[in-house]
Amino acid sequence: MFLIFRWPHLQFVIYSGDINATKEQILLKAKQRFGITVDPKNLHFVFLRLRRLVEADLYPHFTLIAQTMAGFVLGFEALLKFNPEIFIDSMGYSFTLPLFRFVVSVLWIAGSRVAAYVHYPTLSHDMIDLVSRRERSYNNADIIVQNNLLSHAKLLYYRIFAFFYGLAGQAAEVVMVNGSWTAGHIRRIWRCEDAKIVFPPCDVSAFLALHQMAETR
Repeated sequence: MFLIFRWPHLQFVIYSGDINATKEQILLKAKQRFGITVDPKNLHFVFLRLRRLVEADLYPHFTLIAQTMAGFVLGFEALLKFNPEIFIDSMGYSFTLPLFRFVVSVLWIAGSRVAAYVHYPTLSHDMIDLVSRRERSYNNADIIVQNNLLSHAKLLYYRIFAFFYGLAGQAAEVVMVNGSWTAGHIRRIWRCEDAKIVFPPCDVSAFLALHQMAETR
């Protein structure tokens, strides 16, 4: 939203999967939740009907690769509906970065400039280490932990995915992350040492008011 206030003469487009919501409803929710009021004149929404494809419950197995490919398909729908001059991924669909930057340049005259704002890495080295140590966790079921062959197969799967995930991330010309933990993993996997930490926007006025009330007591 800062970009809208900083450059009010530009047109901004948000890809959204909320196909049953209107522009007015989305802006009202943003105002109620974040206290942000946006001039709707230079803000537009492109609604994506394939949003359901990226839901994790559709893929009980091979979730990482399945969601990633679904995100690529969703990105292609977004690209066909609107080809932006600058594309910023803030949802974690990293394989859309090379799609918008390089694939577009093959199909159209020029690709988009691309950036990424990462809230949480799709695959972290913590996840890889858990599989390597054969420790049971949310991403490593007992049946895999107890089977040597399955453990090695999953470790290979993770390492191959990490390689391509890193390549996709390197397509971003600007990389931003929401905290130091995410920064550490993204810098390592994407090999992006200049990833910038940009803390999420949050209205702290209510907390400041509580602090002032406590001091007056």
